[in-house]
Amino acid sequence: MAVGDQRSDGNSEEMQPGLSTCDVKETNKEQAEESLLTILTKEWLQLVQKVDKLQTMQNEALKEFTTVKQSASAEKQKQAKQQRLLYLSKQ
Repeated sequence: MAVGDQRSDGNSEEMQPGLSTCDVKETNKEQAEESLLTILTKEWLQLVQKVDKLQTMQNEALKEFTTVKQSASAEKQKQAKQQRLLYLSKQ
């Protein structure tokens, strides 16, 4: 058994090479950053989808409004024409 191979719990085992505490902290930090990036990416995608949906709804509402407005305008023009014809027929 080599010096330093005895663990603090009294068991004698060869120590396995692995990540140092610094490496573990860096790995954990990278994983946390990647996790945050994944979450933010999903949230961004959801926001973009909501904006697209709102724009679609806005466009549909605008089309409907324009159609109603054009119909009202056409109706007013028709009434004005009828009034002119009525006025001319009375003269």
